[in-house]
Amino acid sequence: MTSRDPNAKRQTTRGILEELAQGDPESSIELSNVLDDFGERGYGMLLLIATLFAAIPIPGLAGGLSGPIVILVGLQMMIGLEHPWLPKFFRQRMIARSTFVRALSSLSSPFQYVERWIKPRLSAIFDHRAGEFVTGFLLALLGVLLFLPIPGTNYIFALLILLYAIAFIEKDGGIMLVCWGIGFVVIMIFGIMSGTLVAELNGLLEKLGRL
Repeated sequence: MTSRDPNAKRQTTRGILEELAQGDPESSIELSNVLDDFGERGYGMLLLIATLFAAIPIPGLAGGLSGPIVILVGLQMMIGLEHPWLPKFFRQRMIARSTFVRALSSLSSPFQYVERWIKPRLSAIFDHRAGEFVTGFLLALLGVLLFLPIPGTNYIFALLILLYAIAFIEKDGGIMLVCWGIGFVVIMIFGIMSGTLVAELNGLLEKLGRL
């Protein structure tokens, strides 16, 4: 993949997926190449990748890969990293182009509904340290929920993470505010009320502390 001209016309999230889907469907793309190509939008691309794993019914991928990716994005935003960091295992992960083709098919309806409302606005949400922290905190909790085996929730979480990805990629602070509201409600319903989120988050932090 080639680097993009920063003065080029702004790409939409759908356009990015369509570009990644082009080519031999039997070929694959290394995740590190995708991240390097999208620079400052790397967080959005990581969330988009997490959405693909969660939305497409491939056994073991939804929680096993999507959850940790979303948690990493959230924690790194909370501590203020400008660009996402991934361990070698994730960076060398190969993603089949056919996955992007299936994603376009699976997510076409959500895109059609959301795209009419998208535009760059309220950029302070992305640039202000407090905004980054709130976004990261909510994503970390949502990643833990995605990692948990809660029946029937993968697609719900996938759509929400997709909304976060769109907000990042399109620099739409209005959509991000919507993500904050929905994220808070989802965390309350599936996490705190079920009593599982706090326990799992504590266990995750203990594991990270031993690394």
